Amino acid sequence: MAYRLAPQAEADLEDLALYVFLDSGSLEIADRLIESITQRFDLLAAHPPQVVHGMIYAQAFAASQCVVISSSTASPIAM
Repeated sequence: MAYRLAPQAEADLEDLALYVFLDSGSLEIADRLIESITQRFDLLAAHPPQVVHGMIYAQAFAASQCVVISSSTASPIAM
């Protein structure tokens, strides 16, 4: 499944890459970070989270792990 980034999201990723490059002095580190983030977009597009009773349930990398993100606090809660 494909995804599209909003123009502001693309700009945010570019800003983040620039910040990391300037802070670390390494284009490789900045590129690896952005690649890592965009790989998560691919993962979420392929396996979208389920919303149940106002909570977001996203299956983590192992079948036995589950991450719950509260819609009210937006902070992850490990189960």
